[in-house]
Amino acid sequence: MEDQVVTETAPITEESVTEMRPTSDQEKTEQIQEDLKLREIELGYRLLSDTKWGALRVYKDTASWVKQAGDDAYYKTRMRLLRDKDYPTNKEIGDALKERGIWTDDSDKEIEETIKKIEEIEKQQEKAKGNKAKDLLASRQAAYTKFFELIAQKESLFGETVETRAEAERRLALIVTAVRKDEEDKRGPQLAKLFTSTEDFMELPEADQDFIRLECNKFWTNIDLGGESFFGASPEGATSSSDGQ
Repeated sequence: MEDQVVTETAPITEESVTEMRPTSDQEKTEQIQEDLKLREIELGYRLLSDTKWGALRVYKDTASWVKQAGDDAYYKTRMRLLRDKDYPTNKEIGDALKERGIWTDDSDKEIEETIKKIEEIEKQQEKAKGNKAKDLLASRQAAYTKFFELIAQKESLFGETVETRAEAERRLALIVTAVRKDEEDKRGPQLAKLFTSTEDFMELPEADQDFIRLECNKFWTNIDLGGESFFGASPEGATSSSDGQ
């Protein structure tokens, strides 16, 4: 497994990659931040050194053993709910909304175009410096804001469907599998889980759930801002009108 072939150096902590105050050598500090993020990706986890549960590791959601847990949860939930007529699919809801002109193909197209714009900006950011880099950062933030507004609008219209419920279960499974207690001489699935099940996680106080979700999302977002882990199942999954079959 991936985690067993990694050579560890000094531990990376969440605090080490948070945004620093502006300095006269800002470009250098930004490069240091990027290097630290790359080291986390190489190690495959982020270390949370000081939590109410002690030191924790958040493993990347693309690690094979983490992703498998999420995929299993999605598939099982999806198949179970497809047998339940009380749960509509995205296509069933989408067709009804399109008939009434509330959500159209153009609405989905706007989401797709926003995703493409984000990807284009991020490609330009790879080589940009100075004022150009600042302008691109502002453009990227504006594009992300628009994306989330569009997704929130769509989710409010579609409500809970087979696909959204399955995706929610997938995300829970990823969290339960990826968050491990930090122990010496152990890695990945060898480490003890912080939560024994999704039910165990959901029994936490809401503030604790929010803390764990936030730390997972922050790390997973840093790994892949434009791909699978950030947009949910995929950018396509955020806009697809598949029938759920």
